[in-house]
Amino acid sequence: MDKQAKIHPSGLGTRGRSGSITNLTSQSSTNAFDSKLKRLADSIHIEDEENEGFSIEKLRLILKEILTNSFIGDAYNNLLLAISCFSCFQYIQQTYVENPDDSDYVELSIAILFTCDWVLNCFVADHKMIFFTRLV
Repeated sequence: MDKQAKIHPSGLGTRGRSGSITNLTSQSSTNAFDSKLKRLADSIHIEDEENEGFSIEKLRLILKEILTNSFIGDAYNNLLLAISCFSCFQYIQQTYVENPDDSDYVELSIAILFTCDWVLNCFVADHKMIFFTRLV
């Protein structure tokens, strides 16, 4: 094996022969990200002889894989966490302000974001009935 950097499935560089952490430039990291997405899409195979092209099930599986096993999914979860904290602070702020008319738009946009997240998770769920009846 030569001294080229190995790319771990998590997207982080691993230690090379020199013992230092390898750093990827922006161009090579973009290429690595594109190749990871291609490998991710190619790794999901559905045996469907009638429909060789696009299917909703393929899209569901690709989205599920991205949301659960990629940097994008982790960033998405962290973004939702930040929006949740902002929503809590916005709710607290509304209790102290006398004229909270301006915050109605913020509240509505946060509600729309959470609704979109719920619809996405419902779409990605393997068992819809369990998704609707689970408590956690």
